[in-house]
Amino acid sequence: MKNRTNIFKIFGMVVVLFGISVSSSVSANAVNDYISKNNIQPASETLSLGRIYNQDPKKNGGFNMDFSGGKPRMVIIHDVGVDGGSINGSIDYMVGRTQDSAFVHSFVDDSRLITIADKSKKSWGSGAWGNQYGIQIEQMRVTTSAAFYREIATLAKWTADQLITYGMGEPKLISSPNTPQKNNLSQYPDGNLASHKMIAYKYNQTTNHVDPDEYWSRFGYDMSQFRDLVSYYYSNFGSLDYLATSGEGATISVRGWYFNRNKYEFLFVMDANTGREISRYQVKTPTIRQDVEKVLGIAGSAVSGFDAQISVPTGRNIFIMSRKTNDPLGNTNGGAVDKSFASTKILATYSPKASLDTLSLKGDTISTTGWYWPGQSYAHQFVFAMDARTGKEVSRVKVTPNVRNDVKSYLGNLTNSERSGFNAQIKVPIDQEVYIMVRRTNDSIGNTSGGSIDQKFENRKLSTAKLHNSLDALNLGNNVLHTSGWFLPKQNYKHQFVFVMDKETGRELKRQQVERGDRSDVLSYLGDFDGSDKTGFSTSIYIPSGKNMYVMVRRTNDASGNMRGGYEDMAYPNSVVKSVVSNPTPPPISKLRANVDVLLIDNNMLQTSGWFMPKQNYQYQFVFVMDKATGRELNRQQIALGNRSDVFAYLNGLLGSDKTGFSTSISVPSDKSMYVMVRRTNDVSGNMQGGYEDMAFPNSVVKSAATTTPLPTPSFSLTGVNATQMAWLNGIYPSIQKLAKENDLFPSIMMSQAIAESAWGQEDLAIKTNNLFGIQADATWTGARYTALTTESAKEDGKVTDYTGKEIFVQKGQSYQIYADFRKYNSQAESLTDYVTKIKTTMNGSAYRYQGVWRSNAKTYENAASALQSGGYAKDPHYAENMVNRISKYRLDTLD
Repeated sequence: MKNRTNIFKIFGMVVVLFGISVSSSVSANAVNDYISKNNIQPASETLSLGRIYNQDPKKNGGFNMDFSGGKPRMVIIHDVGVDGGSINGSIDYMVGRTQDSAFVHSFVDDSRLITIADKSKKSWGSGAWGNQYGIQIEQMRVTTSAAFYREIATLAKWTADQLITYGMGEPKLISSPNTPQKNNLSQYPDGNLASHKMIAYKYNQTTNHVDPDEYWSRFGYDMSQFRDLVSYYYSNFGSLDYLATSGEGATISVRGWYFNRNKYEFLFVMDANTGREISRYQVKTPTIRQDVEKVLGIAGSAVSGFDAQISVPTGRNIFIMSRKTNDPLGNTNGGAVDKSFASTKILATYSPKASLDTLSLKGDTISTTGWYWPGQSYAHQFVFAMDARTGKEVSRVKVTPNVRNDVKSYLGNLTNSERSGFNAQIKVPIDQEVYIMVRRTNDSIGNTSGGSIDQKFENRKLSTAKLHNSLDALNLGNNVLHTSGWFLPKQNYKHQFVFVMDKETGRELKRQQVERGDRSDVLSYLGDFDGSDKTGFSTSIYIPSGKNMYVMVRRTNDASGNMRGGYEDMAYPNSVVKSVVSNPTPPPISKLRANVDVLLIDNNMLQTSGWFMPKQNYQYQFVFVMDKATGRELNRQQIALGNRSDVFAYLNGLLGSDKTGFSTSISVPSDKSMYVMVRRTNDVSGNMQGGYEDMAFPNSVVKSAATTTPLPTPSFSLTGVNATQMAWLNGIYPSIQKLAKENDLFPSIMMSQAIAESAWGQEDLAIKTNNLFGIQADATWTGARYTALTTESAKEDGKVTDYTGKEIFVQKGQSYQIYADFRKYNSQAESLTDYVTKIKTTMNGSAYRYQGVWRSNAKTYENAASALQSGGYAKDPHYAENMVNRISKYRLDTLD
């Protein structure tokens, strides 16, 4: 640069200088190798024109600023000559102070490249000879290797762009001596790339410059290596013009171009999450791209286009990489250069899509509609009813896909996607919980032969549970018992008998054979179930006086009504009548024995009150909330026996009837139809041990609202949590919070366990199986399995077989490793649901194993953590302590 040393001595006075301690032992290719291997992305050029007036002859004393020959023929590299300073400060200094004597076209540092002068005009930076031929750029001096790598990558890419834009040809260094010389300034350039030092030494016009060679030497870098990096960018040009899912969804269309002179071209489909190859496709006939050759100005670059249809797997994030190679198989043998288009576009390949629009049950027939498009055509479509507990098939029906033009529009007009609808009626057995699965298959009977793909709608379960009997009438008149109802046994029997049973002794008083009566209402209720229309009983039987009685119905193959040849009984011991005695006065027991006075819902709290007089005394009283659809328990609460003087008067002073009241509020899940059941029991946990009696009110039903009060917004404390862990936490906590609240659990406990068991979702088991809680696959598990190495803790001293198959001796509490099967889920959401099922339904004898974990029982998350450990969820003696510490550390309790 003209008078450059003096100029930057002045400039150096106004910047802060930083010491540089860069090792000079960097290997010859370390910089270029680092840039290539780490995919350092060059910064883009920013134009900031209009401040350099000296390119206008009218403002520079009449100097012509056109290049010799009308366009630039080379690129000249400078550095500012001083340490420290900023790119904007250097630009401002040059524009405001030195452009009358020296200025360049562009400036670059480790994050920006700013052009301040028109590159089609000359600048004043390298003496008369260099000025007439070269586009000139200044480098800011950076202090770290990482910053230097970024700066050199940007400089090299920008230099290659100039060589192409102005047709200068492939990069070639000008010749230059090792000592300053004085040569004829009319010499034509013998190269298109030079440092300021190379020009200064070749012509020695005013001063002996050494930039940027002296600056680069700090990093073990020189102009020959820079030329190699420019050559890489110069020959590694390409563009991905189009990438999209095409056809039926199992292929992609990819168009673009990539210029490199190696012999073969392959397109690679790459996994965007792992960076690994999924598949490769050879471009045997490149498309001709005259537009590319026109822009690059390189002979032969027109033969660089590609336009391909490539098969891809579903449900993957992919990008395209083009490889120019001398290996006919597409490997790197013989030399290869890759061009990644990861920064151009990441494409999510098609994932099978579906919707279950309607699902209803009438009798034993499910009606369902919806659509399913798997991303390719299959010959047949079947709808399955699946057992929700075992995952096994219950029944199937073949259905012809119906036309859904709305689906085709929604899926972006994928080929054949309109043939995606289903409308099916499928018979199912009663007393099961089922879900729908749609299978597209090439097998005519609906199996998987010849290729198939399934869509399960496991989140939409439907219960086919039905009552199997009903006692419709039971009354007395003149020692004649009149009764009627219906009974459907599990199988068919020849004969039906009604028995009158003594309530006190449980012995038979009378029996009478009755015909199986027509019950069209039962047929409608149960559906077209074999024998359901012939289930009625109705009779009148003379009975003895002074007896408390109930009825039992027996279906049997014995003509006398006995149990020979197969039978099934249905008794109604809670429906009791008493035959009259002399001077009869109705005793209290003939009256109502229970009543529910209040039953209502408010903000997911069920309020209920009433009274219950059991037949004998029990120690404890519990109120249960029961699911009307399934008959299963939703929640329970122990309550004291309340005073009911009104009941005492109603039951004529019956002993204990003044202590029969119940009144409580219980939290309940959203969108459930519920009734209450009162249990009097001798078991402190409310179970059936030690004697009990239940009183249910299934005809008094309330339904909770579908929407609930908004969940609390958590305020986590995530110090030390990295970005990947934080993204996983933020993605999954809303589902955990909602599931836990709906199922009477602590979200903080569930979240803490998921963090520990899955290592913030990053543990190998969590990634490969979506198993967030380390749940092993026991004999009851019917889903997919995954075998992995796991650590066990010895329960006692003795020999065990470890993962190598060897017997080893361990002491109680000692850890050892074995291979175990774990549950494999289709999604993390499925893992969350299965965890809730485990905590809510696992039994220990007749009691729920983890009932102490339930929020209504635990009251605090600390108690819930202790209950998990005592329930045997994990063998680590510090499991509960660690869980509580984790909740406290990250403020997971704000989820609660």
